[in-house]
Amino acid sequence: MRGLSHIGLFLCRTNHFHNMTLTPLFALGTPEIILILVVILLLFGAKRIPDLMKSMGKGVKSFKEGMKEVEDEIKSDDSASEKKDK
Repeated sequence: MRGLSHIGLFLCRTNHFHNMTLTPLFALGTPEIILILVVILLLFGAKRIPDLMKSMGKGVKSFKEGMKEVEDEIKSDDSASEKKDK
């Protein structure tokens, strides 16, 4: 018997209990990506896409800056606690 079950973002195909293979559910090839880009172009129009990309870039930049601040804070806390222990 062949059973199908969902595990996270993978599709689990089993022929036997010990023979299990995992394949990604959302494996996107070139045609799928082109279709998604065409749908985005139709939904938002050519004029709004640059604005959307600009705001996405700002969001990613802000996220990276926030992550850097957290890393610096953790490092400074670690070095302060090491000095305190000595």
